[in-house]
Amino acid sequence: MTEGIFRLSGQFSQVESIKKAFDKGYLPFFEVVVILLKYLAGKEINFDEDTDPHLVGGVLKSWLCEMERPLLTYELFDCFIAATKCLLFNFY
Repeated sequence: MTEGIFRLSGQFSQVESIKKAFDKGYLPFFEVVVILLKYLAGKEINFDEDTDPHLVGGVLKSWLCEMERPLLTYELFDCFIAATKCLLFNFY
């Protein structure tokens, strides 16, 4: 299992190359999303030796940062903060 998939990025040139391929319709974005959802759910992902999991994470992280509107909307920001505080309070 690879640790820190979102802490380490893949090579910048490779991330940009993959993003350009997505933009041109050469790569199906849903395949990357499925891989990351499996990872986040704690399921085992078997990458072949040619696949860098940090590259996959770097592409998604870059895409999320470049969104016109954030995934977690400004309108619900206070609700997200309150939910986080509630979760932290119940955790400890």
